Amino acid sequence: MKIAAIVSTKGGPGKSTVGANLGAFCADAGLRTLLIDLDNQPSLSSFYALSHEAPGGTYQLIAKNETRADQIISQTCIPNLSLIHSNDPFNQLSNLLLHAADGRLRLKNLMPAFESDFDLILIDTPPDQRYGWRCVFFTIAHDHPPCLAGLRARGLLD
Repeated sequence: MKIAAIVSTKGGPGKSTVGANLGAFCADAGLRTLLIDLDNQPSLSSFYALSHEAPGGTYQLIAKNETRADQIISQTCIPNLSLIHSNDPFNQLSNLLLHAADGRLRLKNLMPAFESDFDLILIDTPPDQRYGWRCVFFTIAHDHPPCLAGLRARGLLD
């Protein structure tokens, strides 16, 4: 299973659009793809019609460590494309991840639960002006030093 986070320090550059298009492209190519919408402005969650909407979403995944597919994974109308929709309108998850003892590792530690069902996970992230979210996503993407080097060169790893 491959995991990619779409990260930017500002809102509006097209993270959700890239995630939605890349997800649909990969699903159409036969990859079982999971989109995770962590943005508190959940535009990725509304890109595609759903054939099944799960009762929970990203809040249950991260705050409650919920990984049961029937509780958090919605099915889009596109074959092979699933979604964990954003349901954190008050932006509580960023504080939880920053202050919980396992906060910076929690998302990474939850990902193996999806390994048997998905080939690819794409994470749409909130704009991050702080180090906290970046630290969480870098922990997930620790196998990709060129990405980290590029961000360091741009001054994003201060």
